[in-house]
Amino acid sequence: MRIFKLTYRSALLGAAMTYGMAQTAVDLRTQSKSVDFSGASSTKPSKAGTSLPATCSVGEMFLNTSAAAGQNLYVCTTTNGWSVQGGAMPTIGGDASGTPADLTVTGIQGHPVSGVAPASGQVLTWNATTAQWTPNNPTGVSTGAAYSTSFTTQTSVTIAGTAHQLNTANLLVTCYDTETPEMEVEPDTISVNPLTYDVTVNFATAQSGRCVVSSGGSGGGSGASLSTSNVYSSGAKQTMAASSTTAGLSLTPAPLPTSPVAGDLAVDANDNNTFKTFNGSSWVAGAGGGGAYASSFTSQTAVTIPGTAHQLNTANLVVYCYDTETPAMEVDPDTVSVNLTTYDVTINFATAQSGRCVVSSGGSGSGGSGSGGSGAAGATMAAQLGDLAVVSSGANTLTIGPNCSTATPCNVKAGNQTYSYTTNSTVTLTSGTGTAYFYVDANGLLTVGHNLALTCTAPCVAVSGVTGFPANSVPLFTWLATNNTWNNGSGTDYRAFLSAQNIAAGTGLALSTGGPQTSVGVDTAVVPTYLIASGTLNFATIAAGACTTDQTFGLPGANPGDPVASGWPALPGGLLGTMWVSGSGTLSVRLCNLSAAPVSTGSSVYTAAVVRSF
Repeated sequence: MRIFKLTYRSALLGAAMTYGMAQTAVDLRTQSKSVDFSGASSTKPSKAGTSLPATCSVGEMFLNTSAAAGQNLYVCTTTNGWSVQGGAMPTIGGDASGTPADLTVTGIQGHPVSGVAPASGQVLTWNATTAQWTPNNPTGVSTGAAYSTSFTTQTSVTIAGTAHQLNTANLLVTCYDTETPEMEVEPDTISVNPLTYDVTVNFATAQSGRCVVSSGGSGGGSGASLSTSNVYSSGAKQTMAASSTTAGLSLTPAPLPTSPVAGDLAVDANDNNTFKTFNGSSWVAGAGGGGAYASSFTSQTAVTIPGTAHQLNTANLVVYCYDTETPAMEVDPDTVSVNLTTYDVTINFATAQSGRCVVSSGGSGSGGSGSGGSGAAGATMAAQLGDLAVVSSGANTLTIGPNCSTATPCNVKAGNQTYSYTTNSTVTLTSGTGTAYFYVDANGLLTVGHNLALTCTAPCVAVSGVTGFPANSVPLFTWLATNNTWNNGSGTDYRAFLSAQNIAAGTGLALSTGGPQTSVGVDTAVVPTYLIASGTLNFATIAAGACTTDQTFGLPGANPGDPVASGWPALPGGLLGTMWVSGSGTLSVRLCNLSAAPVSTGSSVYTAAVVRSF
């Protein structure tokens, strides 16, 4: 009986021990509910190591401690297949660059933004010249009615756009000396940079004083009312500011007054609405702005009006010539040139003429032009421009570009390249009869092409055997020579102020025009493309009635199914070969011996071509 009780108690103890041991392994998947590990000293939800395990089951996670932070957590997405979570930040494109943490805006709606730092209060405005958004003061906001800067003993004064801050190229520039009362000083030239609005004022001789820059205005308000007749004080300066839609001053075209006085202005309705000034004795066509000077001539091919005679003291001149008919008709000169130092005017005609030439100031821009006084106004047609004009300077000499200088360079643009000439060239004829061709060649060389005996000074070069303007050249002039002398007045002006290059698509070419650019592409539906490659192969000896093991060589770009044009070396008789694209970029070659005897091929070059027309 005692033995039974002991055995029973032992059995209970064993069962209790077995039950207790079973509770030491907890299955969180089935035995847990709303587990909160936030109070645990640490948690490690994934395995870790310096390399990925070779095997895994879907859903496992692994922390690769040897990988870069942010790219080191892996999940088993397929059996034995790990996939990194996270990865590199995406590349920023479009109107921005950089990374999301270091972003730079480079454009707005596909249009670039200038890298110039804005000043306080400025806004972005579109600059059509540079094709980009640039910082400027808001429209209608003035940073000052005028800006003044002093200078001492200078021939050139520069006023930075960042200094006057008028934010326009439509500027008025007036300079004064140091006298009391101060007197206005006439600059030699005034120019305004259309991008930076920097103003450059040049004087013929050194000056001291100050220059005042003010806005040309966007319309009305500051001048006197022109709705009724006005009487102005003697010597007072009146300013009429133009607007974007109406002029600041408008003269109604009408027949010329019958009783004019010196200084009267009118628009002649009986002469194609030509603007005219009455000089005290006659009406003179062209701008006033400093008076006008007329010189009569009889049966002349060349007329010279000295600067000491017209006394306009500027090279920015307007020249009109008229015949002796009643009423007088305008005569178009062959060339017109102005000496930049003496202001002498030289007028050449193709044939002898009689009449008169009138010289007037083109305006310095200090108040009348409204463009800021660049001094570029004056010429009314390309034939009156001074850039690279060819003029006679003697029976055997011609001068190319007499007005070209460092201050007023003569520029020629060919494609996207601009060539600048700052000195003139003299062409001296030794002998011959024929035509000389003056042009800028495709490499930017100022050239005289000829079949004569002549020389020219730098930067000009003389090229013999030329009978016309070469392709891709910029034509300037032609000039005739007879019996060893230049024919006076025989120069023909081929300079062009406006030009265009028309491009037409030919067979297999496609044109696409976007803005100022035309792109030329190949139409692959018409023009095939070719992939060609060669390889050196050695098939050794081929048994009778047997085929070789296939050999291969690379043909980049080829794809299985592409048609192949085979290029075979000189093969022994009885061999038949085939080529095909067996894999991407791979060409296979097989030879078969159809003869009754073994054939040896040796090492040879095999060529294949893939032709695509789609």
